[in-house]
Amino acid sequence: GQSRLSKRLEKRKAVKKLHLKETKRAEDQYLSESQLLEWFQAVQADYDNQDLTQQDYALFWTTYFLSDRKSETYALQCKHINFTSDKLHLVHALDEFVNVKSTKGNKSTDLTLPVKLKSILLNWKEAQKKELTQFNIKQNRDQFLFTFIDRKGNINQRVHTDFLNYRMKSIKRR
Repeated sequence: GQSRLSKRLEKRKAVKKLHLKETKRAEDQYLSESQLLEWFQAVQADYDNQDLTQQDYALFWTTYFLSDRKSETYALQCKHINFTSDKLHLVHALDEFVNVKSTKGNKSTDLTLPVKLKSILLNWKEAQKKELTQFNIKQNRDQFLFTFIDRKGNINQRVHTDFLNYRMKSIKRR
């Protein structure tokens, strides 16, 4: 079994972690309205200046509009979006190894697709179709919305955990 000392240390770590979490002020965890507007303007400016790809732009807005976890946005496939009924189905997430898994709490959520997001995603779907065609890949229902070419040159790879974080850091630097 565990020694009494290791049990005490684990308990102390848990108490310290809880204390740190409680001391974080709620307002420090959220952006103010003006900060949020600055982000929107920065994202739009970077997109207009071609510092952000169409996919990065779509990824940012999808995550914002859905207010979901990034891992859930990363797991979206064409079959999860119904442009006719304006519905989006959140059912999966990607883990840190880029494997499809259930969402946190195994939830399955149907959301109404906001008009602006529908337009952004329709434009991205068309652009992605053209990009994939260049590599002789046919876009189908199982196609992930957000993919990239990795350092080894592998095409149409699912995005990794920090994909959006890297884009956000670049926007912040600019």
